[in-house]
Amino acid sequence: MVTRLEQTNNIKVILNLKEHPSVDVSATVIRDACENFFSKICKNVPGKFYSGRRELHPIRQDARKVVKAIKHLYPDLYSSESVRKLRDFARCPELTEAFLALQKGIKPKKVDIGNSGTYFVLDRQKRPIGVFKPKDQEAGTEGNRKGIIGPIRGVEVGKCYQRERVAYLLDRHHFARVPKTVIARLPRSYFEEQTARKPELTKGSFQRFVPSAIHARGNPISTEDLQRTAVLDFRILNQDRHLKNLLLDKKGRARPIDHGFALQLDALDLRFEWLDYSQTKEPFSKKILAYIEKIDTEKDLKLIQRRIPTITKSNLLRFKFASLLLKKAAKRGWTPHQIGTLMINRFESHIFDPSKTSDAEIDRHLEKILTNSLH
Repeated sequence: MVTRLEQTNNIKVILNLKEHPSVDVSATVIRDACENFFSKICKNVPGKFYSGRRELHPIRQDARKVVKAIKHLYPDLYSSESVRKLRDFARCPELTEAFLALQKGIKPKKVDIGNSGTYFVLDRQKRPIGVFKPKDQEAGTEGNRKGIIGPIRGVEVGKCYQRERVAYLLDRHHFARVPKTVIARLPRSYFEEQTARKPELTKGSFQRFVPSAIHARGNPISTEDLQRTAVLDFRILNQDRHLKNLLLDKKGRARPIDHGFALQLDALDLRFEWLDYSQTKEPFSKKILAYIEKIDTEKDLKLIQRRIPTITKSNLLRFKFASLLLKKAAKRGWTPHQIGTLMINRFESHIFDPSKTSDAEIDRHLEKILTNSLH
């Protein structure tokens, strides 16, 4: 049974700094306190680290409090390695399990699928626990191992890892069941040859592994799950939804993955392969209609801007058009098949109009598009 770990005196000082701002604590003391706290977690918690493990929740809460206090009072230390390890444990314990496995010399396993560098990160029993995609090996980058180097039309090269994270965050309330995805830093030497010119750690997206999953292609999938995935894909303007990156977990539930080609520089090549399923011609369920109605487009726009600092105003406007189109079409009784077909054929050429930026202009434009599309 895992109980709340006893806090060191230094950790207590950090947690009490807001109440005692006159206390002078050096950067070295803070880093050492975080390192000691993390070491205590690793040594005293038996078994595997994973997000669903309830016994870890109180310890993760303590770690969150420490990290939050440091971010507020000592922002310069927030990105330090000692704080980062605590932060990783608090938000995604699988990263701690991966760290311990790497310490034991258990190397990630390269996956020969897709256009970007992809690796299964293993736990201490040598089983996959996460999927890591280094930003330096994304399609189009110089480090791509599959020869896909240079500009890719409509894609912001080297920033796909940010899209992976944002797709997870936009999946509010885990509605479409995108596996937990965070931005992580792992030792570069496990993924490429280490050189003096490159940082010791490489950044990329880390997504929780879905065990015992199969591809949706050739397998039955529920109408409800198809509709949940469709809502996500419409909103993130997905250019790469095929049925091999729509997984079915061991309970048969859809788990969409691979969102690096979402929210990209244009929407010329939208791809919704689930349109081949006849169930997409059925109306949205009441539950999904209620979810669509509650989508807060302005809140989501702020989230995207915060998480993808390089995203253009034009692309933010595309997201707004897509979200509002979904809300309006669903309210009119349109099916996922009707919305998807319209977006694939006409989004960039007719639906998206960069000259219309105010809510009133967009509203009138979309109403006209939907009305004319019925004739």
